Amino acid sequence: NNHNNSKALTVVTAELAASHANLPWAETFHVIPATPLPFGQLDEDNNPLDIHDDLKREVAFYNSALEAVHDARTRCKEANIPFSRPDDFFAEMIKTDDHMAKVKDRLIFETKKMDAVAQRKS
Repeated sequence: NNHNNSKALTVVTAELAASHANLPWAETFHVIPATPLPFGQLDEDNNPLDIHDDLKREVAFYNSALEAVHDARTRCKEANIPFSRPDDFFAEMIKTDDHMAKVKDRLIFETKKMDAVAQRKS
């Protein structure tokens, strides 16, 4: 039944695209980064980037999102759409500072571990 699902998804996708085609950008905020994700491409050592490498995958998603944000900010400025919070805005964080410190420590540990392996190889 995947064939029927594919047809239905294609029809719904076409309907959504048609309904949004005439809307101004400020009504959709649709942003697609110009740079594609690098998986399948070669790294500096002529090795294909591994999609299963968590750190490289996260960095690729981060860079893609950052590019999209820069594009959206530029478009918002051009359309005079405010995008910054007021100075007196307060929002609670979803994750605690302790949790984020653990995440940072883990990333630093992973980076040091990869550096140590690279040094042993050379």
